[in-house]
Amino acid sequence: MQRFHSSKNSLLYDMASHHLASARELIPGQPEVQFQTLSEYKRTGFFPRYLNLLLFLRKKYPENQKYQYEIENLLNSMKQSIAYKEGFLEITDDNIVENYGRTPPVLLLFDLSDMSYLGDYPDLALLVSSSVRRNLSLNPTVSLSEVLESVRNNPTSFDIKVDPYTGTLPYTESTFLKIKNSAKNGIKPRFLVYGSLKYENHSLFIDWTIKDSKHEKILSKFRVFSKGRDFIPEAVTRSVSKISATIPPSGSVLKVKDEDIIINVGTLDGLKKGSKVQIHNTSGKSGEATIEEIDYFLSRAVPDNGNNGLRSISEGDRVFWKR
Repeated sequence: MQRFHSSKNSLLYDMASHHLASARELIPGQPEVQFQTLSEYKRTGFFPRYLNLLLFLRKKYPENQKYQYEIENLLNSMKQSIAYKEGFLEITDDNIVENYGRTPPVLLLFDLSDMSYLGDYPDLALLVSSSVRRNLSLNPTVSLSEVLESVRNNPTSFDIKVDPYTGTLPYTESTFLKIKNSAKNGIKPRFLVYGSLKYENHSLFIDWTIKDSKHEKILSKFRVFSKGRDFIPEAVTRSVSKISATIPPSGSVLKVKDEDIIINVGTLDGLKKGSKVQIHNTSGKSGEATIEEIDYFLSRAVPDNGNNGLRSISEGDRVFWKR
């Protein structure tokens, strides 16, 4: 928690969030961790998690009326949301049940290759890769494929070998093809994230590549550099931020109503009232729509061509927009 406070006091909120996430895993029952997590959820606007933690703290500290007042205000606000009115959010006395039907882009993040020849830290590449994956898994705007962990737990079934020195599973074309073939009936990751790192002179260099496997197109290549006491958390938070910003945002149509549609993206994804989105089916672009009402996870959009545009849209159609 000392690292958390140091980063927060320096206004390094991404770094502070990283340290707080680590504290939640190591000492989840500590009151300070719970209180700081509550503040973090409020700061980032993640109100479903914020409310659930408030409900937990109210039960743990029933004498604290502040939690009860905050819960009542939040519940009144959430009952006005699209999610609640459309039945995607159920509120009970002790919990909220969410089912927003989110379909964010799916990423497959391979382990980094270690370019340091017989380096002092043979597990550094695996440590950094795992930390980036963990932080990306906390980001609801993307979905992280877990197929790499299946390979790691049973490599012989995939006919893939783990690096004997570092214990990593770095990207190669043949490795990806074997993974892709094994996931024919499952969720296929579209975006591949891979790269290499090198640690020398007390500095860490990471080169990342992000590839769209559907169109066989490199979306971005970039380098992350860090040094000093927090060189790993700094490299991880910068990497996560750039990876998240590079992946093209997308969602899907949840409901087609008489005059509008409900889509499973909201302010969390960078949209706002008046934003334009494109609707695509399996044949291509089927229409455009304008956001008329929005909350954190969901939006209500009206097709630009009115009822004619509505007839060409179906549940499950993909939704795209420009950041």
